[in-house]
Amino acid sequence: MSSDSQIVKLNVGGTQFQTLKGTLSTPKETFFTAMLRTDVPKTIDESGAIFIDRSPKHFDLILNFMRFGTVNIPKCSEAAKEIMYEADFYMLGGLVKLCQPMCQEKFEFHEIKSEVELINAMATSDVKPVLIVSYQEGCSKVNKIDQDVVQFLNKISYQINVYLKLIKPINKTSKMWEWSIHFKNLMMEMPVGNAGTPIFISSLERIIKSDPNLRALEIKL
Repeated sequence: MSSDSQIVKLNVGGTQFQTLKGTLSTPKETFFTAMLRTDVPKTIDESGAIFIDRSPKHFDLILNFMRFGTVNIPKCSEAAKEIMYEADFYMLGGLVKLCQPMCQEKFEFHEIKSEVELINAMATSDVKPVLIVSYQEGCSKVNKIDQDVVQFLNKISYQINVYLKLIKPINKTSKMWEWSIHFKNLMMEMPVGNAGTPIFISSLERIIKSDPNLRALEIKL
């Protein structure tokens, strides 16, 4: 029997896995190729399995990538991030690259293109908060917006209706994007003269936390 056909027993965070030595042996240096070297210290459990102090949650997928060179990555960005972190730990560069596109936050809100659409959007503000995110003509497309902003808006969109609206820049130093929020009798806008990701997020968080009607919704920030 060749050494590649030997069964390797692994204990990943308390869960047992078995695979062939050949599956773990790759031309490129990885966590596993280093682990299989005889001169590398290992922790062996009572069953004789090599113990790896990591979560077993995505380890089946890790092994399948080692076997086939590719796997389907979940579209959920959180799951993809978890897999990417594990792939990085195991030094699997190819799997990291597969995960990266799925880890990008998507900015997929309805864009208001007419006054009628704006009126229709505002009509729901008595029942559910409406957030208008305005971005400037000539600036980066909205799907290029800072990922922190995208992640923040995606998070609050479960409890707030988020819409996009294209605006023309007043001058070269005006904001790249701004917000206005509408709910019941509330109408607040992003403070004039502010720009940048931290201000966009912090000013919106401040309104959500301070307005009694918004605070009552217990919006997760």
